[in-house]
Amino acid sequence: MNIVIVGGGQVGAKLCEVLTKEEHSVVVVDIKQERLDQLADLYDVLCVPGNGAVFNVLKEADVPRCNLFIAVSAHDEVNILAAMTAKRIGADYCIARVRNPEYMEQVYFMRDELGIDLIINPEMETAREIYNIVRFPSAFTVDRTKTDHIWIVSIRIQKDSEISNLAIHEINWNGKKCLIAAIERNREIFIPNGNTILQDGDLLYALGTVDNLNNLSMILGANKPQVRSVLIIGCSRITNYLVPMLLKVSERIKVIDLQKAALDQLNEKFPKVITVLGDGSNLNFLSEERIQDYDSVVTLTNIDEENMIISIFAKQSGVQKTITKVNRLNLLGLLREMDDETTVTPHEIIAEQILRTARVLSQKGSTDITGLIRLAGSRIEMCEFVIQAGDKVIYKPLMEMKLKENVLVALITRGKETIIPSGTTEILPGDSAIIITTERSIHSVNHILAED
Repeated sequence: MNIVIVGGGQVGAKLCEVLTKEEHSVVVVDIKQERLDQLADLYDVLCVPGNGAVFNVLKEADVPRCNLFIAVSAHDEVNILAAMTAKRIGADYCIARVRNPEYMEQVYFMRDELGIDLIINPEMETAREIYNIVRFPSAFTVDRTKTDHIWIVSIRIQKDSEISNLAIHEINWNGKKCLIAAIERNREIFIPNGNTILQDGDLLYALGTVDNLNNLSMILGANKPQVRSVLIIGCSRITNYLVPMLLKVSERIKVIDLQKAALDQLNEKFPKVITVLGDGSNLNFLSEERIQDYDSVVTLTNIDEENMIISIFAKQSGVQKTITKVNRLNLLGLLREMDDETTVTPHEIIAEQILRTARVLSQKGSTDITGLIRLAGSRIEMCEFVIQAGDKVIYKPLMEMKLKENVLVALITRGKETIIPSGTTEILPGDSAIIITTERSIHSVNHILAED
């Protein structure tokens, strides 16, 4: 595909990295020449200096011929105007990053009247991710499939778990079966089969309903009680999106910040929330606020190091679940080495959303792929396909199919029925099938077959 990106910051750089690896033709527009020079040195991209909202600059970037236009500059107004102009001059599909909550109130107008196909708000998406993680306190990562009641989470097998050293087919699910879709062991990712032996410390990517996944947490020895109280450090935009979500599941929410005006505004909107004026990076102050009494601590300050230190202190104080916002990728490795530590990175979250959209668009016309989720740092892909009458996978039990290595049929939707398949399950025309794989070559459902 021909792709134009306005904005060469962290999100733009991540998009350049992945999209060029997938052999798309990428043009980057940015007002800072030094940023463009850095991207040109690292990736096979064309660079156009200038304001991405200016018509002549967009023409120079060949926007009228582009299949996908992505506006992720630091300024909402530039992104909106750039995407709107790009659509009018011929771009097939336009995405804009918009962060201002006031603009988000008119998202449908921007989509329907201005022609912007997808509006992405990093703070809102980060809040949703945090909320999902809070709902599954035993999980490291949480993703929803297109089927609303089916989730995929990553959970670690604890030492001396009842399923340690068992083959997957030997697990007693107590009527609440999940599908173990992938395993990370010693930093390696693979797709298991029924004979795979599970080991202490394995990180399982499991798919199922909320009840069944909570049952899995129990038999893994990783079960944690539901989060009923949350302490948030930092009254940010993310906080304002997160609080109404948490009020659905949490009985007690406290927000600490040094900005009185921000706390007053939050308290006016959500009077049930406890707001405290103070320095959330002061560990003595946090002890006075009884940090140890909260089920979860979420650190949302603008300083990564502060967030990390607060989360480490919360863990040492006995908090069962910490969620840490980190913007700088070079710090993620340190936190992810810590047991039970969950991190969220806003620009990674929206870059991932955009990459999913790009992958689906790139296959349009050549495949029936309708959705994509990347897991485990993009090392696993969950691809969704609509099954056609001419596909090679129909009317045959899965046990009789010769599938490629590291490929798994994870979920089948048939009308209103959701099926976690077994070996006797057959795929039928009209089904929606989710395929999990470590391969990047699955562009059609027929590509899952070894002989294809």
